[in-house]
Amino acid sequence: MKRGYIALGIIAAISLLSYFATSAVAARAEKLEQLAKAACTDEKNIQAMTDEWESSRNFFSFFVSHAHLEPIDYRTEGLDYVSKDERQESCAEIVAYAKEIKELISLSLYNVF
Repeated sequence: MKRGYIALGIIAAISLLSYFATSAVAARAEKLEQLAKAACTDEKNIQAMTDEWESSRNFFSFFVSHAHLEPIDYRTEGLDYVSKDERQESCAEIVAYAKEIKELISLSLYNVF
């Protein structure tokens, strides 16, 4: 009986940890998405978006594959050196990648099986 309680406690702890981790990743991805949308319309927000990405990159790398993070990294590095149209295109792609991260981390039947 004691082992059953210990097993249930461990399962509950893992479930809570997983829930809070996915919530934190989704919140950071949402913030990055909002900043990227703002950067698409106004160039003044590009620095805020870049700073958010720099602070979140290591956090995301614990939970999301690098294949999903490298395109964002590539797009944020060159924002200072491209034209306005290319900058808006890069910001739109960052928005799409942030949405993809949220979909990857969310709990769904597709992600479970």
